[in-house]
Amino acid sequence: MAINSVWVFAQVTNGAATTGTLELLTKARSLSSNVTAVLGGDASGVAAQLGEFGATKVYATGDLAGKLPGVAVSGAMKAIIDGGDKPDLILFPQNYEGRDVLSRLSVKLNKSVLTNSIDVAVDGDAVNATTPIFGGNTLVTTTFTGEGPYLVAFRPKSFAAEASGGAHGRRRGMAQGRFSAWWLVTAFADALDEWPLRPNTLLAEMEELQWFTWREEDPLHGWQLQLAVEDPFNDMSWAFSARDISS
Repeated sequence: MAINSVWVFAQVTNGAATTGTLELLTKARSLSSNVTAVLGGDASGVAAQLGEFGATKVYATGDLAGKLPGVAVSGAMKAIIDGGDKPDLILFPQNYEGRDVLSRLSVKLNKSVLTNSIDVAVDGDAVNATTPIFGGNTLVTTTFTGEGPYLVAFRPKSFAAEASGGAHGRRRGMAQGRFSAWWLVTAFADALDEWPLRPNTLLAEMEELQWFTWREEDPLHGWQLQLAVEDPFNDMSWAFSARDISS
């Protein structure tokens, strides 16, 4: 199945989104372009930050007057879902508040949960969560069945937190950059006649190529990328260097 909508239970500390929230938003936007952050409290001070990490929509309960978010957030999520805005997947941080909201929502929706996860992925029609066991020596992949939303909690540092520039590329050049990167990889795969490729198809094409980076001897000034790509099946290769020359 395709993941059309992903929610993230978002948390705020000292007026900013927590690192765990930003990590989950980064993962969520890799699965869907429709990412919603659900926050217990007032979101006015962090909505822009949530957007920079991929949230296209923010739901907030409003000021909780010092109360823990479990009851309010799980109730708000259930009400929104009952109202017709239903996600395919909801990501939670594996901490006290995350587990509290997760468990309450699980009961309200009558859905099972997966905890202690380190990854989630879509493989064809399957949504799979990865969990380490035996001290991390073995990784177990569990596939969800039935209808979503699927509920998953993740260990801290499961994903790297990376800003996207906002849901619609509000930073200068971001939307153009994403479009250009997508087009370039499609050209590498000799599939421009099928443009635009679906994300899963694009990923499969990328995995057939070999990727290398190098660094020039000149001192780094701003953002730079030197990339080489080899197509071993067609005996072709490319190399290019890119840098941010904006002031």
